[in-house]
Amino acid sequence: QAFSEMTIRAWVLMFELCTGRTPFRSDDVQEILRMHQHDRPPNPRLLRNDLPEPLARIILGCLEKSHLQRPATAADLDRLLMRVRQ
Repeated sequence: QAFSEMTIRAWVLMFELCTGRTPFRSDDVQEILRMHQHDRPPNPRLLRNDLPEPLARIILGCLEKSHLQRPATAADLDRLLMRVRQ
């Protein structure tokens, strides 16, 4: 697994920086942990509609539960991000 738990935490932070909130919200810490394990995060564009669609897809892709659905390497992620910049 090229993307570690720390990398996923960085993408949770990216989600928050782009939307102003964390992907999962609750007053109950156990519920937040459950959501992180089982629920899909909301599309960032539902929270901030001016966010570019390609960037929202990258953020969601990096937050996928299965490492097989996330970018495999930093180079893969870099290529995706470079497309957003163009």
